[in-house]
Amino acid sequence: MLANLKLQNLIDQFNASEDSVRVLAIVSPSCEECLRGVELIRRLLARFDSKKLRGFILWVAMLQEDDERIARQKSEMVQDPRIMQFWDYERIAARMYGNTLRLAKGVAWDVYLLYSPRMRWENEENAPEPAYWMHQLTSESSADPNQRLDSERFIEETKFLLETEDPDLSDREVDQVLLKKEKTNAN
Repeated sequence: MLANLKLQNLIDQFNASEDSVRVLAIVSPSCEECLRGVELIRRLLARFDSKKLRGFILWVAMLQEDDERIARQKSEMVQDPRIMQFWDYERIAARMYGNTLRLAKGVAWDVYLLYSPRMRWENEENAPEPAYWMHQLTSESSADPNQRLDSERFIEETKFLLETEDPDLSDREVDQVLLKKEKTNAN
């Protein structure tokens, strides 16, 4: 079910699931690449049938064809009780994430973020930093081209966060473990 975005509702739902790994996607409903990203989220939740995995999809008006009707229609692609979906017509959350991710154009879309458990969204001024994220953006966005969406890698990072054994591991420590893992894989 698609709800119109009320930022505080998104924050409350995000924080209410702090015992879970969370995946958050910001997508345009008429962008074909974005829809492939949404399909990845659907497959990800089907693969990891766990109560410790929650999803958030923010449908955002980025292209001329984007409207609430199309967003509602496309939101039906993903029917999973662990996913909450919002229509961000005014790009409120998309702008916040643009700042958090330090994107040149200031609006995040076609981005896919992972959050470890215990990460909280503290205020309405700043979106939280993800433990890991990927995108399908163009070079002028200033997003790292090495973080281009790779389905298998995104699934692997999700699995890693789900399998992290130490429940007291802070988000900063998880980020460090991911960095060490990336360096090891690069060698």
